Amino acid sequence: MRTALPVLDRPYGSDLIRLDHLSHSAIQSFQTCPRQFMFRYVLRLPDEKTFTSLVFGTSLHAAVEAHFRNIMEGQAPPDLDTLLGIFWDAWQCEEKPIHFNKKEDLDTIGHLADWMLRTFQGSDFARPRGRIVGIEERLRGVVVENCPDFEARIDLIVKAQDALVVTDFKTALSRWNPAKVEASAPQLLVYGKLTEDMADGRPLRLNFAVLTKRKKPILTLHPVGSAAEQMEQTCQTIRETWYAIQEGDFYPNPSPAHCPRCPFQETCRTW
Repeated sequence: MRTALPVLDRPYGSDLIRLDHLSHSAIQSFQTCPRQFMFRYVLRLPDEKTFTSLVFGTSLHAAVEAHFRNIMEGQAPPDLDTLLGIFWDAWQCEEKPIHFNKKEDLDTIGHLADWMLRTFQGSDFARPRGRIVGIEERLRGVVVENCPDFEARIDLIVKAQDALVVTDFKTALSRWNPAKVEASAPQLLVYGKLTEDMADGRPLRLNFAVLTKRKKPILTLHPVGSAAEQMEQTCQTIRETWYAIQEGDFYPNPSPAHCPRCPFQETCRTW
């Protein structure tokens, strides 16, 4: 039976928006489509379905997390079979129907996971220089005054001799170019702000570790600078996005790039 949707005679105002924190995902969702943001973060509706790309990324993250957790606890890194087992355990935890793209099935997913985890194991990223102090670390704090706290989940934090190294792990269809790194940099700049107290006076070093989904995967580290004016621009974007959220005008933003992969397609059409 279809869940009845609220009937609105006016936009949501700030009196109806009860967000106690912001996140990179929330900001990105609003910038992509305010209507999608409303469904997820204001009405808190469940996703209608999920896509293989999301489940794949979550499952691969689970395997990578296990690798680093073993190292942090002074154990040998898991072997490939163990990592693949962790990948499939995480995959099977998904409760919503998984939407497969054309030419995708569990066999192709398994082969890709095998190749990508092999590439990860052979990379320098898998052997961090320094002491691991955070894996999937949840941090929360004030980033922009007069805005809700910002909450982050940081994939890897390493204390090296010369820096605190903060890394966000991504999977991608293709290698990132400089424009993609620059466009993604605000996420890491905020993570850097939240980890300042952990640095103990060390400078921060921010990286994206991007592993491509290809028959021959490549893992590339992309450093992100932390210039003061870049951080100010990031804070201004967060501030303006929060003000727009408070206005409550959650208009739809149809896009051939995003709509086919939106988890609220039926809800949006009904609305």
